Amino acid sequence: MLQISTLDSILEEEEVSSKSVSGTTARSTIEEFHRSGNIQKSDGLSQIEQRKKEKSDALVLCELSPRLALSAEKVKLQSCEEKLEDSILLDNPLAQSSMIQSDEMNRSLSAAKKQIDELKQLRQLNSEQYETCRERTRELDDQSILEMRTQLRATGNQLSIARAQIVKLKKQISETNDAKVDRNTFEQYENIVIKSQQKVLTLQAQKDASELKLASQLAKAERDQELAQKNQELAKQQLEEIKAQVEKLKEEHHKEVGELQEQKGALETENEAYLKDISTHCESIKKFKRQVASLQADSIIRSRIQSEGKSAEEIEKLKSDLKKSEEQFKVFKEQLQKNAAQAGVAKTNNYATEATVQVNRPFKLHRLDEGPETTVQLTKDEALKYYTQMQTIRRIETAAGNLYKEKIIRGFCHLYSGQEACAVGMKAAMRDVDNIISAYRVHGWTYLMGVSPLGVLAELTGMQSGCARGKGGSMHMYSPNFYGGNGIVGAQVPLGAGVGLACKYKGNGGMCLALYGDGAANQGQVFEAYNMAYLWKLPVIFVCENNNYGMGTSAERASCNTDYYTRGDALPGIWVDGMDVLAVRSATEFAIKYVNTHGPLVMETNTYRYSGHSMSDPGTSYRTREEIQEVRQKRDPITSFKELCIELGLITTDEIKAIDMKVRKEVDEATAIAKTDTELPLPHLWTDVYSNNLERKIRGTIAYDIDHIQERKGVNH
Repeated sequence: MLQISTLDSILEEEEVSSKSVSGTTARSTIEEFHRSGNIQKSDGLSQIEQRKKEKSDALVLCELSPRLALSAEKVKLQSCEEKLEDSILLDNPLAQSSMIQSDEMNRSLSAAKKQIDELKQLRQLNSEQYETCRERTRELDDQSILEMRTQLRATGNQLSIARAQIVKLKKQISETNDAKVDRNTFEQYENIVIKSQQKVLTLQAQKDASELKLASQLAKAERDQELAQKNQELAKQQLEEIKAQVEKLKEEHHKEVGELQEQKGALETENEAYLKDISTHCESIKKFKRQVASLQADSIIRSRIQSEGKSAEEIEKLKSDLKKSEEQFKVFKEQLQKNAAQAGVAKTNNYATEATVQVNRPFKLHRLDEGPETTVQLTKDEALKYYTQMQTIRRIETAAGNLYKEKIIRGFCHLYSGQEACAVGMKAAMRDVDNIISAYRVHGWTYLMGVSPLGVLAELTGMQSGCARGKGGSMHMYSPNFYGGNGIVGAQVPLGAGVGLACKYKGNGGMCLALYGDGAANQGQVFEAYNMAYLWKLPVIFVCENNNYGMGTSAERASCNTDYYTRGDALPGIWVDGMDVLAVRSATEFAIKYVNTHGPLVMETNTYRYSGHSMSDPGTSYRTREEIQEVRQKRDPITSFKELCIELGLITTDEIKAIDMKVRKEVDEATAIAKTDTELPLPHLWTDVYSNNLERKIRGTIAYDIDHIQERKGVNH
């Protein structure tokens, strides 16, 4: 409007002004109008681009929102599935308590229901976000179209004004021509008219281009909106599929819980029947004993009568005395049973602090007149300690196996799962002055000798939080009194004899456990160590951990004599059930006393490994899966010890759950750190080569120019 008013006022002035002034004013007016049109055109185009960008952002947000929500829901579903699997897949087989399995299943089911509710809420929120995006896009489209139409109307009005101005200019030129004005002035006006017409055509072309561009923008907006709607429908469909999968998992979970409850009921029924049979059998035995006692008493009475010629009165008196004796014996028996119940060995007593336990399988002896104690004492604190240690070793080995499968642990990796009772039993009998050296299956021993689960797992992953700062790996872990794993088969046995020699030389009363497997038992250096240790009467216990299988074959196929405790010839030997932690402890205590007095001894712990020889060995090509499962169910060292402690009243089921949760949390946290920790920097790889360096440089290196640096940061320093 300001331009129109300005142009009208200028034209009015031209009617009064002179010819030259009128021409100059008209020319400047048209140029000003042209500049204004260009500015408005630029402003309109910039506004269109801004609206286009806002619309594009809105469409991108509309398209990405359901995808992001769907991704989050998939992550939650995966977490839900892991929780369900974690509640179903237990470390120990079906021999574990069915009540514990049922509780874990119920908690996992509650978590799954909660996840389903969260998925529903997220889906509703996603729909609301989509509707908001659609409304925003629609508002932007409407506003952009409205502004474009307003600009087109303004451009049309400007064209009309320009045409009107041209008419006035022609009229003005005509009037000027009638007045017989100078020809040059007339030509100037004629040029102004031509230029004005060209400007009008240019503005008309700009208007047509704007309308075409607007139509293209509207078509693109409609296509984008249809695409966003299709994406939303696809997201809804995927959400429905996820919901169906969760429902399916829920049904499977309910089914498995029902099966476990049925198994539990069947086990309880079998247990009740078994107890009933035992009770019936005991009653039969008692009845038989009473009959035998009665017959013996009658026989004694008859013999006395025949030999002494007793009278009827004396016979009746003897019978009366016998009856009184039986009544006194009955009272004495009841008192003994009462005392036993008060002593804390009853099955239902949950407050026992100590119990007497009979070793399950008897010891076998070689060149020994007497062996270890078969009746051992077990306190509550010891029971808690042994169970925690065995469960921690099992968890560490499970985590190590998973890390190896994820290719985070590289190289060799030998697991100790199934053999936990051997290490824990021997460690329970060791004193502060005693030592141990083993082969390459030493993750559990490293933990028992003072290294944390993080120190073990980080060493396996080669990180600087490891006990050897990542330099040793699976087979080379050390700590005080622990001379680590050794990668050469059987090489640790003569080294163990050397440690025993050091104990004897120092006179500190210590001894050394030299551990090796049934596969290394045929090594010549083993028998050389036997011979030297016997001649020098060294305090060494040569321990053969016989897990029945070497590297890919059974002991029967590899050894002509599988009674490894007898293979020391002149050396005495002991066979012990390596799946019974208390039996191993008792045998080790006996062996420690023996070797410090008489010299070396061979001890065979009969055990079983659940995994292959190493992670590269599946462990099922030379034995069946059914065999492994049977050992897990019937002889698992952790499950057997747990059930014994619960039966004796030393540990409650709540304490078992608390220990399991604590161990799982500690090992899981250690695993996470072992994955993300940093490796040792390159200059630290050649530190601490010597424990007591006598030279400034490291010998044997190229150019003899590497300085020896002592940091003493490893756990063995």
